[in-house]
Amino acid sequence: MRILHVSDAYLPKRGGIEVQVRDLAGRQADSGHEVHVLTCAPAAGSPGHASWTMPVRPAVDPELSAEVTVHRMAVPWPHIPQSNEALHQFLRELEPDAVHVHLSVLSPLSILAVRAAARQRVPVVATLHSLWWWATSLYAIANRINGWGRWPVYWTAVSELAADPLRGIVRRHGEVAVLPNGVEPSAWVVDPIDRDPDEVVVASVMRLALRKRPRALLNAVKAAREQLPRHIRLRVVLVGEGPQQRAVERRVRQYGLQDTVELVGRLEHDGIRELYRRADIYFAPATLESFGIAALEARCAGLPVIARRQTGIADFIHHGQHGLLAASDIGLAAALVDLASSPQRREEIAARNRRCAPETGWADVLQRAELAYKSAHELARQ
Repeated sequence: MRILHVSDAYLPKRGGIEVQVRDLAGRQADSGHEVHVLTCAPAAGSPGHASWTMPVRPAVDPELSAEVTVHRMAVPWPHIPQSNEALHQFLRELEPDAVHVHLSVLSPLSILAVRAAARQRVPVVATLHSLWWWATSLYAIANRINGWGRWPVYWTAVSELAADPLRGIVRRHGEVAVLPNGVEPSAWVVDPIDRDPDEVVVASVMRLALRKRPRALLNAVKAAREQLPRHIRLRVVLVGEGPQQRAVERRVRQYGLQDTVELVGRLEHDGIRELYRRADIYFAPATLESFGIAALEARCAGLPVIARRQTGIADFIHHGQHGLLAASDIGLAAALVDLASSPQRREEIAARNRRCAPETGWADVLQRAELAYKSAHELARQ
């Protein structure tokens, strides 16, 4: 099968969508498919794009073991009619068997690609990777104007929470399935090391940005430390970099958490795995979390996960079974106190997490994607 992935966001920038699209494309190529990626993200070292009329500089992605051809074109907003024509011509020349479009809140190239593929009756799957929230009404208005919800598209989202606003718009014209992000559970299996029962290590991996709420984590840690028995030593290891770095450092000093919170910067896969070997809890404070790949990886490593209830994390963390879910920041602090003061409960949850792999391993995700392409094929024939 010749598969075309379309995503405004792609490498070399590394975020949730970028890495997921790269990994999905690479694993499909490993399975024998011919895979292409179309993006308006500039290549490494490129100041921009010289052409907006046609995809430019097709190249094999050097980070993948299998061959995936990446086509880069300019951001389409300044030249919508020309970009539309370029997309139609590109689809006619490539002749993909399926187009898989990856949407965020604002994804001009991806939205135009959905429209172009649907008009050419190319089977198209659209996956929403973000929470629309404030943008839901804008998409509802756009649907009333141009009827995009009636296009022959197989709509999906990475979690039930992300799917809800989409379902509210297209409900009379089709379903919205969940096509989750993938991880390789076996890649995150770790052998825990013996630890001091009176020291509780809390791990958190995030970009230090406002939407990830690192300062909310520090608020919860401060509150939990004040409530825990004195013999329990809380140690928090925060992994990540970002624009909130200095604000986080100031908050650590303000709260007097220098002996509790360790800011280790960015770690590669092996470094995070090693952290999980000696960690007791994973903490995810974000509220605008459509999925939560880092939390899923921590669950695969066996860590009990503490997170907010109204997030995509709730799809794979069931309260009391794989961790604790809270409805508020006060609830996050209470959950941290609960698990930090109960080693038996932590071990019960960790044992369950190590024993029961989530249904978001790559084998499951690839199978779900194949079924989505088949459904899109049926829609394109109608």
